Amino acid sequence: MSALSLFPAALSRGLDPEAARAIEDRLAPFVAAGALGQLEAQVVARLAVLSGELEPDALLAFAFAVRAPGHGHVCVDLETLQARRGAARARRGGQPQPAVEAALKAAWPASGPAWVAQAQAATGLLRPAPGPSEAADPPTTPFVWEGGRLYMDRWWRHQRQLAMALSARAVAPDLALADGLGLRAGLDQLFRPPAGKAEPPGPNRQRLAAAIAALRPLTVISGGPGMGKTWTVRNVLALLWLDHRASGSPLPLTVALAAPTGKAAARMRDSLRAGLDADFLGRVEALAGPEAADGLRRFLLGLEPRTLHRLLGYRPDQPTRFRKGLRSPLGEDIVVVDEASMVDLALMRRMVEAVRPQARLVLLGDRNQLASVEAGTVLADLCGPVSPGELALPAPLRERCERDLGLVLGDSVAAVGDSPLRGSVVQLTRTFRFKADSGIGAFAAACLARPFDAAAAVRVLEDPAWPDVGRMPGLSGDDSLPPLLAAQVLEGFRPALELLAGGYQVARDGCVAVFQRRVLDALDRFRVLCAHRRGRSGVAGLNRAIEGLLMRRFGFLRRDSALGRPVLVLENAYAVGRFNGDVGLGMTRSGLLDGTPPVIVFPGPDLLPQGLSGADLAAKVAAGELALVETLTPPARPRARLRHDHPQEPGLGIPPCGGGAA
Repeated sequence: MSALSLFPAALSRGLDPEAARAIEDRLAPFVAAGALGQLEAQVVARLAVLSGELEPDALLAFAFAVRAPGHGHVCVDLETLQARRGAARARRGGQPQPAVEAALKAAWPASGPAWVAQAQAATGLLRPAPGPSEAADPPTTPFVWEGGRLYMDRWWRHQRQLAMALSARAVAPDLALADGLGLRAGLDQLFRPPAGKAEPPGPNRQRLAAAIAALRPLTVISGGPGMGKTWTVRNVLALLWLDHRASGSPLPLTVALAAPTGKAAARMRDSLRAGLDADFLGRVEALAGPEAADGLRRFLLGLEPRTLHRLLGYRPDQPTRFRKGLRSPLGEDIVVVDEASMVDLALMRRMVEAVRPQARLVLLGDRNQLASVEAGTVLADLCGPVSPGELALPAPLRERCERDLGLVLGDSVAAVGDSPLRGSVVQLTRTFRFKADSGIGAFAAACLARPFDAAAAVRVLEDPAWPDVGRMPGLSGDDSLPPLLAAQVLEGFRPALELLAGGYQVARDGCVAVFQRRVLDALDRFRVLCAHRRGRSGVAGLNRAIEGLLMRRFGFLRRDSALGRPVLVLENAYAVGRFNGDVGLGMTRSGLLDGTPPVIVFPGPDLLPQGLSGADLAAKVAAGELALVETLTPPARPRARLRHDHPQEPGLGIPPCGGGAA
């Protein structure tokens, strides 16, 4: 008899007991090994009752399709699962369970093609997808088969609608410009190398990305850290603002800047504002005069990035729907989405559908990092199998870029082949944050190499020729940090915690808000990043070790107090103005360690100016010219759900998980 009880009332439902037992026996080894959860088993059991489809192997396939979105996938390839069956390892308490593992291995269908055929035969639950030119049928079955993959109907529809919307943008005509010659002059001025530096060999990819963004309704810019994605978008906005100014339109140019999380939106805002330096404004002044430079500066300073949920009009009563969409599109002329790799398939579909066909959509991100929490890897899929070193453009767009805009593309740009979307994608390859021949550059290149060679990456870390990277031993048996890592952690967090311990000083800070922002800025300069959430060297283990280390060094830190404790917001909470990704810190309202209950202080929208006295800063804060911090009082009973990997020991080193109401 199976350990599962999926059909407790099978007889009363009219289901044959033998059929019910066969289904339970088929799913039981997978549930026991953790390859499937109780949820997936219950879902397919209910579908069997409703549809009358009782083939156990077919229901097993559907159970894996139900499981896929919870693990970041929108579909499942049954033959790939079949090929990898031997790699499954069941674990309980961190130790292999040979009996469970053997049962799981024996339970896999013997033939991948036969398994596919059994799933396809279950026509009561599965239908083939229509062709690309055919209209999508109403959702008559919960599963869809397309291209050798099994989808839940909901995710298949998200994928199809997004592909259609993006393809329509990719093949749409070029957008009109008021002054094409002005665009060429702007590209020459804003993208020329600094004085005394030569143009690097090969096409200027940032300049190409800006040209495409100015001409086309869709642009995808992918690149790693320090490759100038936000810098390029700043120049794009400048070029389009200057072109709009030249048009003489009485209506202002409208721009929406968005990101998946509040933290990413704040980073985008800070990067744009930091880019308004004398060199940039001087180049704009050379193009259009001092009045234009001042107007552009005020325009860019007035842009306030938002979370995607806020941009689209989040509806708490219907979390999967938004106020903006196909029937009520966004009114902005330009929509820029940063950290697009974090946007899941469903949200990306809603966002793309909400952008007017006449508006420009620019997606920024790194195809190799920050995957979405929900299902889908849209940015990576848009970049496709093409390596970052390759470029492809439609012939008319290439001709216009070379003839009208003066871009030198040479032989490195191929003609668009299988997909018109390739002509909308530019992958940046040159980093400005570190040298390509540095240790971190070599390590990054080793990690991105295909096929990946782990031994080569480790050799980079162990090579003394690169002092900027190194390999450290892991945590010891008592969860203590190795000496070198402990020293770096103490040095990294010391500035913020020493400021907090020293307290607010009137002569230096001028007001408490300035002091609190100094502490937050100091905290923001150091982070410990982990590849995994759990495990001794994951977020959970390092949190415990770092927390213990800092508590021993700074006596005011306590496990039962929020004072000095970073808080990471995990969910958007519009009622209190906090968004997923926001990081705050527990501090007192007075700025002193006076025993008063701490509050959670978050960075405000403005940067802390440098070079001003405490009195000047205090005056600006009092006059409302600077909004440096925002404060939330933790409620006695939290109004939002708090989620911790380890509720009893939220860490100090890496911001612990907080809730929407802090």
